Amino acid sequence: MTLIEAIAIKTKNLMQEKNISQQMLETKTNISHYSMNKILKCKYKDIDIVTILKICNAFGITINEFLNDDLFTMSNLQITNNSQHINR
Repeated sequence: MTLIEAIAIKTKNLMQEKNISQQMLETKTNISHYSMNKILKCKYKDIDIVTILKICNAFGITINEFLNDDLFTMSNLQITNNSQHINR
């Protein structure tokens, strides 16, 4: 899976776990509906760290807590470099 997919899955899991709707998350993060849809549907090529931090803050967790998930292990992620997939 790509890093973008892992971020989307983790965000959706947290939304369900903490009973936060997409609209509520958009309000808490100040991320537009359009952008949040792109995040949750894996339509961004890259998500910057500031966006991830906004999502973490909305859930009341640290970035370490967000990334402390098997979704983010190198064996589960495909890292792209110049349009080539590299499995680590």
